[in-house]
Amino acid sequence: MRKLLKFYSLPLLSAFLMGTSYIPFPPWALFFCYVPLWVFALKQKKLKPLLIGGFLCQFVATLIGFNWVAYTIREFGFFPWPLAVLGLLGFAGFTNLHMPIALLFWFITQKQINKIKSNENLSRLTLLLLPLYFALCMEYYPMIFEWNFGYTWFYAKWPAAHTAQIWGFKFLNTLTLFFNLFFLFFYLKLASKQHKKVDRLLSLLRLNIKDSSTKGHFANISAALPSLLWLIGTWTLLFTGLNFYGHYLKTKWPDPDKTAHVLLVQPNIENLATAYKKSKKDPRPLALSQLIKETKKYFNNESKPPPDFILWPEGAYPYRIQHDGRKARESFAQRQARKWKSPIVVSTIGENPKGTTNSIFVFNKKGGLVQSPYDKTLLLAFGEYLPGEKWLPIDKWLSYYGRSFQRGTGENKVTQLNGINLGFQICYEGLFDFFTRDLSRKKAQILVNVTNDSWYGSWQQPWQHLYMTLARSIEVRRPLIRGTNTGLSAFISAKGKIDKISTLNKNTSWIQEIPYYSEEKQSTFSLWGYYINQYFLWCLFTLCLGYFFLCKIRTEKNA
Repeated sequence: MRKLLKFYSLPLLSAFLMGTSYIPFPPWALFFCYVPLWVFALKQKKLKPLLIGGFLCQFVATLIGFNWVAYTIREFGFFPWPLAVLGLLGFAGFTNLHMPIALLFWFITQKQINKIKSNENLSRLTLLLLPLYFALCMEYYPMIFEWNFGYTWFYAKWPAAHTAQIWGFKFLNTLTLFFNLFFLFFYLKLASKQHKKVDRLLSLLRLNIKDSSTKGHFANISAALPSLLWLIGTWTLLFTGLNFYGHYLKTKWPDPDKTAHVLLVQPNIENLATAYKKSKKDPRPLALSQLIKETKKYFNNESKPPPDFILWPEGAYPYRIQHDGRKARESFAQRQARKWKSPIVVSTIGENPKGTTNSIFVFNKKGGLVQSPYDKTLLLAFGEYLPGEKWLPIDKWLSYYGRSFQRGTGENKVTQLNGINLGFQICYEGLFDFFTRDLSRKKAQILVNVTNDSWYGSWQQPWQHLYMTLARSIEVRRPLIRGTNTGLSAFISAKGKIDKISTLNKNTSWIQEIPYYSEEKQSTFSLWGYYINQYFLWCLFTLCLGYFFLCKIRTEKNA
């Protein structure tokens, strides 16, 4: 075991650097976390240890960065801790397999490159392909929820995050990978000879390090100093330039010309299934009482004007609402809308002739449906539907409420209320850039995200989910209000200013002032920037492929 740990120490080091650089950790190793793994790859002559190293890296990094999955399995499925931990291990085993897959493609490619020994630039091409393959595989590998290191730029409050209005956060993740390439070059400039493959690479990079003595080591550093200064200077210039450009984009974006006022309610209601398991009593009356009590705090002062609408988040309203298209069966929410003379946006379970849905209902101040409810389109696997549920006894596994929802069609995502176009996201949907881009192109003026993160505990996930959702606002330059049951509720302006973040596991409510635009204005990302990351990666891959074949043809002619 000691030998194995020593052999795979570099991939494990990368895993630690990656896992501790993602939200909510500070991004301390963001720009060199891949370097140990890539150095390990350069040393391998055989495919098997390379794939094992890549697998171990993604496995351990996932355990560090997403260990909340075990809590979720226990909280959601009521499984004992040993099974919950096994579930986490299973999740870590496949969720980031894009890493060993990228190393597989790179290994096959560099084997072909090594056949052409007369061109030293091809060895530099070998290094360039490392971040390129990692970015491509991360772009297309299917994930239960999409994460990337671009969000870390936003969490770190670097102005460069505002360049996402041009090319999105996926491209910032790609830049992160290529910034790691600078530090790989930096390492190779200083590395001593320890492996034949690295020896050859360093030789081709004109770093003939032969003297292992202190004197020789310092001599080599001195000889490499101009190159090291060039690498550091270029990296610093690019990073600084991106931050200045992001700050410029933020200040250049115009100020909104209209304002809406929303009563955001965070009732902090315990999961109904968990409450039922504890007491064996129907927890819904108490949950509804808690929701109404928190909302009434605003209406106790009769001098206050009614808000443009009240926002009740996912998991807060405990009863199903039966409906048939534009007609809803009389519900308590409608009666409260009439009583308070305020529209209410309610996120709850809908029930129609086709089945149950995770839906958003919008009632006007007279209690009528503004339009057909929006049914959640992107359902969460294992949370809102169980793969293979037709052949499994799901009713015996999940208590109190079934989790199998009908999938929405994606229609009616934009709803007009009091002259404002609202674009809805239900929880998980806020993680997908294409989904919010579609809302923007459908002329949504305010993005409304409703979430119930009470299944995930108070460590890591609430902060990860928060910033991954708020990032959508920067990409499409729309204000976004996020209402949650237990936190973290928040608001971010179209210019990327986070106005308020609520406290976790605490009931609260407040009037949120939301500046928005009366006229449509689309960001570059909304128009065509969504494709920049894909175009960049495939164009670079095509250039690399073309250069390889050109060198191969020249070598064959010279031979």
